[in-house]
Amino acid sequence: MRIANTTLDRNILACYISDVVLGTYFQLPIWIVYQLKFLTFDKIAFYSGLALITEVIAQLPTGAFADIFGRRISLSLGNFLMATPMFLIALYPKPEAMLAFALLWGFGRAFIMGTSKPILYESLARYNKVDAFPKILSKSVIFFQLSAAISIVTGGYLYQVSPNLPFLASGFASLIGVFTSFLFIEDQKKRTSPYLNKFISTAKSGFVEIFKNTYIAKLTILYALTLGIAQTCQQFLMQPFMLELGMSDVARSWAAMAIKIFIAFLGAKILATTSIFKNKYFLLIIPFLMALSLIPAGFSVLPWAYIVFIGIAFNSGNTELFLSPEINKHLNSNIRSTAISMQRMLASIFGTIVQWLSITVILKQSVGSYYSYLGVFSLLIILPLAYSLMRQKHVYEQKNAILNSSTTAN
Repeated sequence: MRIANTTLDRNILACYISDVVLGTYFQLPIWIVYQLKFLTFDKIAFYSGLALITEVIAQLPTGAFADIFGRRISLSLGNFLMATPMFLIALYPKPEAMLAFALLWGFGRAFIMGTSKPILYESLARYNKVDAFPKILSKSVIFFQLSAAISIVTGGYLYQVSPNLPFLASGFASLIGVFTSFLFIEDQKKRTSPYLNKFISTAKSGFVEIFKNTYIAKLTILYALTLGIAQTCQQFLMQPFMLELGMSDVARSWAAMAIKIFIAFLGAKILATTSIFKNKYFLLIIPFLMALSLIPAGFSVLPWAYIVFIGIAFNSGNTELFLSPEINKHLNSNIRSTAISMQRMLASIFGTIVQWLSITVILKQSVGSYYSYLGVFSLLIILPLAYSLMRQKHVYEQKNAILNSSTTAN
């Protein structure tokens, strides 16, 4: 029993360390200002969209790669690929470097996403402790947010010393992740003879898995729409919105840090009340908050805009926290990484569409106006979808319980 606890404890610790490394966004408060020195805004949007498209395309083979070769290797390789473009743009800030930056970043993200959490979930499942997953995930989000908060404000000051330092710091942090990835202990054995047909077969199985019935299909669509909007709002549109409101480099850094710390403490509150994940309304929380925080953005001014900032940051940082336990519960463990990668691929496709549509609206109107449009979309499309899932969830789980009991009896 002690061996089991040691394995589980080590994977929990590795998950926390992985999220601390992933949360090192030294470049976040200044990346658009930095790139505006050698690119126009529409070019920045183009390369950012290209990185997302690369991630979309790469999700398919990288998810299968993780299921076949091992998730630790996938996570380590992803960190290495994430470090490389940071060093590239820091040492060679030229338009010619942006193509390589976008491709490397996209592939790196694809390798990282959908790796550490499946390892953790399967360890918990092996020792019948799946109920602890939301609590551990909540704590992991707290570590991620605190890591992001510290690195973001540090990045703002590093930028004052030298504009390329935040990118170098993020690159070195990702290099640390190359080695800490091997702290995980995988329960699943690697498959043998990973030829092309196995990649294709695994990828196909993953796609079928996320649409295997009406409930899972709706859950996949909810995940894709919610994550696609939430992450685009945070990672691509937040800094232009702050610039639009007249905030300086240092002010943006401190604002981002304060918001991350607030979200971390809010995460601690969620952690203390894990019954929220058993509440039938929990699927409505993120879609409702998206609509509530985004709709007022079109007419918000400082200091009231901080309410919008907090809402956007909460949605981006907690979408997976609220949806991952429900998703993981219904996925086949043998192809879990592939299935999650397929879901993230759909989220990235939608996020890319949201990002590229933003160019026209922002150039003609404002970032705030575009936020408001996304809020209306959340209210009219995503919230009703979540409500439909909420109504269907109880019936679906009852049918599963009956099916499982009859299978056990046989």
